[in-house]
Amino acid sequence: MKDSKKGPFTSIVSHLRNRKTKAVLKVLLSGLILFWLFRSVHLSKTLFAVSDVNVALLALAVLCQAASNLVAGLRWCLTMKILDIEEPPVFFVKSFFKGTFFNQVLPGSIGGDGIRMLDLRSCSHSISDAVEGVIIDRGIGLLCLLAVCFLATFPASHVLPAAVLTGVRYICVFGFCGFGAFTVLFRVPVFRKIRSISFVTRISEKIWRVFSAGSETGSIIALSMVVHIFAVFSIYLISLSTGQALGFLIFLAVFPLAVLLTIVPVSFAGWGVREGALVALFMSAGADKDPVLLISVLYGFAGIIASLPGLFFWLQKRKAIGGFRQVTAPVDHPEMSGSRTLGTRRLKYE
Repeated sequence: MKDSKKGPFTSIVSHLRNRKTKAVLKVLLSGLILFWLFRSVHLSKTLFAVSDVNVALLALAVLCQAASNLVAGLRWCLTMKILDIEEPPVFFVKSFFKGTFFNQVLPGSIGGDGIRMLDLRSCSHSISDAVEGVIIDRGIGLLCLLAVCFLATFPASHVLPAAVLTGVRYICVFGFCGFGAFTVLFRVPVFRKIRSISFVTRISEKIWRVFSAGSETGSIIALSMVVHIFAVFSIYLISLSTGQALGFLIFLAVFPLAVLLTIVPVSFAGWGVREGALVALFMSAGADKDPVLLISVLYGFAGIIASLPGLFFWLQKRKAIGGFRQVTAPVDHPEMSGSRTLGTRRLKYE
């Protein structure tokens, strides 16, 4: 009996240790890449450039990044509405900001997507709806990022090498085909009969619902494009704040590619991978390494600052939960014990 009781506990501890190990490895990889990049630049020159940054333009860049998060929250709201998961738009915006904040400051032990799922669960939505909803929102964002990358390669044909452009187009087309195949997966009878992949077919069916919703689908795609355009404007303004006139077109062509690489979960919040990708891509377009590295680092800090409302919303919710726990704690009457949860819910939503 003792061994059977220790089994689940041991597996949980092992799982937590594994997650901590992955988090540490992500931080180490980000640190090593940044160390290697900074070793190859003129550090004194870079530090001097930091002291000469235009603060007003930098603040405007932070606002653009915050606007990107705001629009992404609205997109998530519209997507969930199609899937019959309705909450006020402010709920989704706050939740998205919280998720963005945790993605920025944590190496992956909790994760922003987990926070968004927990928020949905706190509103009495099922675990499957919460998990599938966040995955679908992520997928739509990735698809539209691929679309931005693909479209940007055409006006940037004279900026980037032909080999880079061809590679990006192949990656985007492969991504489009894969996403399209996944969307119609639920229509294949043989897959619907396999119970072990029912989770996958459910997501496929829900994505089909989202992309067959007519004008609402168009609104979701438009909002997704605006999310990425705001992000490009943000880093472009940061480049202007450092006195670098690299041109908006090159950022439109290069930055989405770097973001695409940071989706691979091998680093801490994309640090290091983003900087290395931007330096490599900009150098292929003839730009200097020093200013590009500075711009990328400043963009990372701008992203953290833009996500700070998420910290405020998270603390606000914790305070509200603590307050209502304090109110309901003295209820010890036997006849009230069974209705304590209902009383708690009433207090929470009133």
